[in-house]
Amino acid sequence: MKRFNCGQCGSELFFENTRCLSCGADIGWDWTTLALRVLEPEAATHRRCANVTQPNPCNALIADGDPPGSFCWSCGFTEIAPDLRLDVNRLRLSRLEDAKRRLLTQLRTFGLPVGEQDGSLPLRFRFLVPIEGQEPVITGHANGTITVDALEADDEELHRRKQALDEKYRTVLGHLRHEVGHYYYALLVERGNEVESFRATFGDPEADYAASIERHYAQGPPPNWPQSHVTAYASSHPWEDFAESWAHLLHITDALETAGAYSMSAAGVAMAEQDACSMLDDMEKQLSNWQRLSIVLNALARGIGQPDPYPFALSPTVVGKICWIAALIRAAGLPEAPDPRNFR
Repeated sequence: MKRFNCGQCGSELFFENTRCLSCGADIGWDWTTLALRVLEPEAATHRRCANVTQPNPCNALIADGDPPGSFCWSCGFTEIAPDLRLDVNRLRLSRLEDAKRRLLTQLRTFGLPVGEQDGSLPLRFRFLVPIEGQEPVITGHANGTITVDALEADDEELHRRKQALDEKYRTVLGHLRHEVGHYYYALLVERGNEVESFRATFGDPEADYAASIERHYAQGPPPNWPQSHVTAYASSHPWEDFAESWAHLLHITDALETAGAYSMSAAGVAMAEQDACSMLDDMEKQLSNWQRLSIVLNALARGIGQPDPYPFALSPTVVGKICWIAALIRAAGLPEAPDPRNFR
């Protein structure tokens, strides 16, 4: 993520800000420019999204020409939300939408299509709370729709599931980045005639998925999985390998862009200020920089008693997979980030 400053007083702002804490100016996220801007009350063309769910209301602006009370580009992708008459669901939706806003910012930065331009596979989100006596909510992707169990937005439940599944990393943002990887497998690999190249890189996509997942949970990953997969779960099936590798590319490019924006250096390597798109052209070098930076980040976290923020190692095979995805994104991305009104 890039750094932002208040257009009124110059103070630093952050992606989630709705107000400048220094001068009190109202702040909004502009989907057209992918930047934070000061809201001018008399400017009717820049108005807040209708999703004012507390405690973290959406800070994005609706598109020019949209009537007051409209949802912004990101919130418009949500088909189903939890029952907001319950306070706990308001908190859950706030966290889910915050993560989705960050995800969609990355997709727009890369110029990736979301199926709206030609109606091929429109992207949608459903945030569901399980109901006792009904079928459980399974986080996943199907035909362009990403479903997320909204209980994942509860800290205690997220931690419980992380422990139960013996995972090193589990976050709402991680879920969204992973599931959108499945979406882009369908949109860019299957529909983009890249299946044979995918097969050479990740394995046979026609392997029995249900049997593979069942075997993974019954027997665990193969003992040598770190040599060729970014996570243990990635070893369960080529589809999951792709989705996990896709999610890590998004993790890494976001973090490297942030490190460059703050002029950080790690292990003798200065992180240059750059946009995420330019990283795709030299992904192998970027991953080398990331491995140095992640060591420092983990060490800093341990120094304040926190778990490693990036508890993964990238083998040469994994690096190759992430580089393959970077090339796929670069080939599919639009030359300029599209106006969000064209997606509606």
